[in-house]
Amino acid sequence: MKLTIAPEGYQLAIDMIKLGFRKNVILSEIPAISPRMYGCLRNDSGIDNEDNDFTLGRLRKISTILANQHDKRSATDFLHVYLMTAQDPENRLQIEELVGAYKAYRHLFNVHCGFFDDPLKKHIIDPNLAWQIATNYRNGIIGLTGCFECRQKYTYLTHESEDSCNMKCPYCSESKENEFINNKGE
Repeated sequence: MKLTIAPEGYQLAIDMIKLGFRKNVILSEIPAISPRMYGCLRNDSGIDNEDNDFTLGRLRKISTILANQHDKRSATDFLHVYLMTAQDPENRLQIEELVGAYKAYRHLFNVHCGFFDDPLKKHIIDPNLAWQIATNYRNGIIGLTGCFECRQKYTYLTHESEDSCNMKCPYCSESKENEFINNKGE
C-alpha cells in the first residue's frame, strides 16, 4: 500500500507510535492518517501488535490522577515542561509541541536515572496521560496554583478548587509526611 501523507506527518506519526500514544489519539490529532494507514505506519515503526499493551483499555480520569500525590507531582512536572515549550497552550493544542514536550520530559528523567530499574522512572507519566493533561489544561479543567508554604506551583482541578484534597501541595505535603515519620522514630 502506498501512503499519501506528508513527510512531517509520517515522521510525527512514527514518533507517536514509538512513544506509545494510543491509536485514537494519533488518528484524532493527525487527520491525514486513516485507520488503514495507521497499521502500515505501525509496521514501519517496527512495533509488533503484542507490544505496547499499556495503550489498551480506558484512560484514567484526571480527577483520579490528581488525587494521588505522586501522580499529581508527575503531572505537574510534565505540565511545566509543556508550558515552557508550547507557544499558546491555553488556546490550542499543537501535537508537534506536545510530542516535543513529552520527549523533553522523558529526557529529563533519563538524564537523572542512570539505570533502567531506577525507582524514579516509575513516576514518568505515559504519553496518553501527557495528551490528557495538555487537553485538560487547554479546556480549563486543570490549572496551576502556588503553595503558600513551599512556593511551588502544582496542578489542580479548577472546578473542585474548594476541595482540600485537590488543593493539597504534592511537594511540601510529602516532605511533611517524611518529617513526621522521621520525628516519630526518635
